[in-house]
Amino acid sequence: MGTLVFGILAALEGNWDFGALWIIIGFAGFAVSFAVGVGYFEPEGKRLMAAVERHGIGHPEVRRRMTNLKTVGRIELAVLYIVVAAMVIKPTGEDGAVIFALVLILSAAAAGALAWRRRLSAREARA
Repeated sequence: MGTLVFGILAALEGNWDFGALWIIIGFAGFAVSFAVGVGYFEPEGKRLMAAVERHGIGHPEVRRRMTNLKTVGRIELAVLYIVVAAMVIKPTGEDGAVIFALVLILSAAAAGALAWRRRLSAREARA
């Protein structure tokens, strides 16, 4: 919420407008975070709690759901870091290197989170 509020205040009170790339990145990050929270974390959290009540904390379904939540959470955290970086750096359309770096960082974070999930799933399958 802070990202949204400060982005709007910066556009209204500062020397920027709502078309500034860094403000667009901030709004997009907020939208992604909100959608993931409402569309994934909330229902998956309820399913996780139901699985814990049904099977207990050590059950494979519970561990799988927790792993999935952590994976998505790590990717969402990377999105929020990108938003903060964009708010600090304030890239424009001419800052191709900065935009490329932000996309590269987000891609690397997503790839790392997914690789972590695969390693954890493989380890559990061997056990």
